[in-house]
Amino acid sequence: MPERMSVYQYLLVGVEPTPGGAPSSWRQMPYWEFTPAIDPDVETYRSPGVAFAQVASLIDERVEGTLRGPIDYESILWLASAVLCQPDNATPVDGVRLYTYSPVSDAANTRDTWTLHQAQSGGRAQQMAFTAPRSLNLNLDLEACTFECDVLAQPLEDDVTLVGVPYERDMQPVAPPHVMVYLADTAAGLTGASALERARRVQWGLTELYNPVRPLDGVMGYSALTDLAPGSTVKLLMAADAEGMALLTTMRDGATKFMRLVMQGESIGSGSDVATIQMDTALKCVNVSPFEDDDGLYAIEWEFEIAHDATWGRAMQWQITSEVLSMTAIWSLDFEQDYNSGMLAAI
Repeated sequence: MPERMSVYQYLLVGVEPTPGGAPSSWRQMPYWEFTPAIDPDVETYRSPGVAFAQVASLIDERVEGTLRGPIDYESILWLASAVLCQPDNATPVDGVRLYTYSPVSDAANTRDTWTLHQAQSGGRAQQMAFTAPRSLNLNLDLEACTFECDVLAQPLEDDVTLVGVPYERDMQPVAPPHVMVYLADTAAGLTGASALERARRVQWGLTELYNPVRPLDGVMGYSALTDLAPGSTVKLLMAADAEGMALLTTMRDGATKFMRLVMQGESIGSGSDVATIQMDTALKCVNVSPFEDDDGLYAIEWEFEIAHDATWGRAMQWQITSEVLSMTAIWSLDFEQDYNSGMLAAI
């Protein structure tokens, strides 16, 4: 029996056609780390007069886990489509497509669910269907740009048929020099705003997005997800200069402030486009940290909650410019055999 080695575990993500349905294609996420945990609920029973349990009954089972890794200009599409909503896709131009995510605040958004396939080449594979991120936390600082999200999935399927073998993909990670931060008093004002001169760190997070629905239907696991009012925290560490201290008035007035995060990478397509992630968010300032020394800079960190703005008609909007033209045609099962026999070198 071959050893299962941590270093060789790879992860495939398949977008499900319907929640829990079998994907028709897969995408390798080579730089995502996934730590799954089987979470059983077992009830034990003991007869009076007997010191120890005699019967154990499985009440519920699910998988909970954490995904983490660098933010990159391609895989961010899969996170956005599962956390925010399904995007509006503009017609591709010069081999580039613009994805626009505009989640509504007063109704359910349609989001993607995944099947996660974790395996070792030539070894054992396991699979988790109806996977949904329950949170998303982004950290953009001077060292790295990373994400982390907690996921929920149906009971683990162990020793499943290996879907395929990993292959190398070029990756465009978001590096700190790619990041610019803008603030404005209106959503429209973001267009003409100047980038902040002394932004040092941004943390953007949503938590507790769903709860699983468990009916009495004779099936283990959950059958649907129900939306919750999510927790949200956005933090901005800035120099405590005139620019940074201007948010004191925003906090005192209870005013809405609009933040735009822009990340721009390499040239893509056959035209003049560059890989771009643009995140616009309406915010209410709710807290502030003590003043601190940040590598010699006198700094202050402002804390915000994400807010719905009636004039703008939303709380957030993301736009991602990418060479990915389809999120369901990355690795089709129809040509897996060709790939495994060496006929397909790259996808």
